[in-house]
Formats: sequence, C-alpha cells, structure tokens
Amino acid sequence: MGGYPLDPGFMLHAYRSVAREQEVLKTAIAGDDRLMSLSDGELESLGISQSHADGAINSDPPLPVLEASLSREGSREYLTGIARARIASTMKSIGYCASKDLVPLFGGGSFEKLVGVFAARAAQVIDRVSDDDPYWRNRSRVLNLAHDEYINDDVLSEMPVDEVLKLRSVAWGKQAEAREELFEAAAELAHEALNEDDFDKAVGSRIRSYRSAAEEIRRERAALSFNIKCELLKGTGGIAASVMGGTAVSGAFSQMQTAMGAGTLLLAGCLWSLNRITENKPAVDQLRLAEQEFQDNICFGMHNFYRNLASGLGSDLESK
Repeated sequence: MGGYPLDPGFMLHAYRSVAREQEVLKTAIAGDDRLMSLSDGELESLGISQSHADGAINSDPPLPVLEASLSREGSREYLTGIARARIASTMKSIGYCASKDLVPLFGGGSFEKLVGVFAARAAQVIDRVSDDDPYWRNRSRVLNLAHDEYINDDVLSEMPVDEVLKLRSVAWGKQAEAREELFEAAAELAHEALNEDDFDKAVGSRIRSYRSAAEEIRRERAALSFNIKCELLKGTGGIAASVMGGTAVSGAFSQMQTAMGAGTLLLAGCLWSLNRITENKPAVDQLRLAEQEFQDNICFGMHNFYRNLASGLGSDLESK
C-alpha cells in the first residue's frame, strides 16, 4: 500500500459501491471535451482495462460499464476505465487527507464534480438515517455549516508583488485560526447529545464570534472586494446545494470550507445511496464502524485557484 494508512478492505468496498452507480461514472467524464476529442488509441493508453478492484469477487459481480450515450461505441470500455480511475483517485485523495489530518482542497474539472456528487449523496444519506438516530441528527446539521470567502483576482493581478506580500498579515493568520476553531467546535458539538435548537444556538454564537474576528482582515482587503460568507443553513443538503452547486463569484479567487468531515464525506457518500437503503439500522451501523476507522474531525474544502492559475498561465492544467 506504499504507507497508505487506511484499511484497504474498507476502501475497496466503498469504491465498488460507488463505482456501480451510473450517475457517478457519468459525472467522472461529463463535460470533458478534451477527453472526448482524443482518438481511440489515446483513450486506450489512458484507460486501465484489467483492474483487480473491478472484477467479480466471490459472489459480488463485476462492476458495470458506462451506460452513457456515446458517439463512438468503441470507446466505451476505455472511458469506463478512465471514469473508474478518476473515482478511485478522488476517494484516495479524500481518505489520505482525512487520515493525515489534512484539509483536502479540490478545484476544477472532474474531481470537483465528483466531490460534489459525493457530498450530495452524503447529505442525503445522513439526513435519511438521522430520522432514527440522534447521533447522526446533529451530524446532519453540521452538513449545513458552510464558509465561503473570495477576493477580486482582476484587482489582485494588477497589484505589485510587494503589495501582494503584505496580504500575508497577522490579521490573516488570526482569521484562519478563528475559522479552524469554528469548524472544530461545530464538529465537537455534533457529537454531543444536543437537541437541534440548542445545537443551532451554540453554533450560531460561534459564527458571530468568528465574524467579529474576521472583521479586521475584511477591512485590510477592502480594495480587493474581500468578502466572507459563513452561515448555518436551513434545510437538508446545504453543503451540497449551496456550495457544491457553484457559488463562486465570477472573476474571483474563491475558497470554501465546511464543517463536514472529509472522512464522513467519503464513508457516507461512497458506501451508500438512497436507493440502497431499505432499512436505516444497517446503514447506521456501517457508518458508525466506518467513522471509527477515520476518527473523523477534519474538514474539507474546495477552491478555484487551479482553475484561475491555468487560465492565467495559458496552460492546459484545468483540462488535465
């Protein structure tokens, strides 16, 4: 495993569960015009035709091929292999960061789209099982704590380097520390036996405290149209609906973070889908066991830095 710290049995099961879903396979290659422009020979060189994780295992049948409508039928097998590889790579990135206490950041392309699908599935599944389990009820509320901040990168690009360096100020460090404390507190509260109103009040108080701590950096960066949004959203799937749905401001460098743990995203978003839950208890039991594997208390984030870097350098980084 090359020092990879997560249980391979869990990762294999989670991968095979999510890679069976046609929605996820299609998302992994959706909108990738560069990929679709490649010849069959080039696609074959990119795809993995024989993967031990994809075949039949005991009584478990092999993973299905992509069922999307394709202009070139001969490319179906290759595109299926590429889609599976992107799913596995995204899962491993999330899992590795969760196990190493890192905040994974995704920006642009198929990986961002896949994380969005995982987040939407996680929100739906946790909302479903929270009906019968108080522990997951507060976890579902954490899904709705979202943070988004941005600056106008058109203004930033015109600034001299010495002025850009001044942005790395003491106030910036304090704001970052306050943001991390907010998310850590929300995650801890989710594990306590609080009713929904008490949970919302406690998190709301911490959000107000964070906004106060962030006010100085907002003033420092006023010329860059710096803004911070931090809300405990109402309704289910707030993270999937409002953040993964593309709230980034056009022409801005944007970074989002949420208090949903990276491991929770992986285990709930990959192990289960709503159409596979006939009874809540088996899903609850498996999610609890999986969460113990991660000791999940690390957040995840997304930003569009790589997307802007690619366009700024005239590179094909985004398409890769």
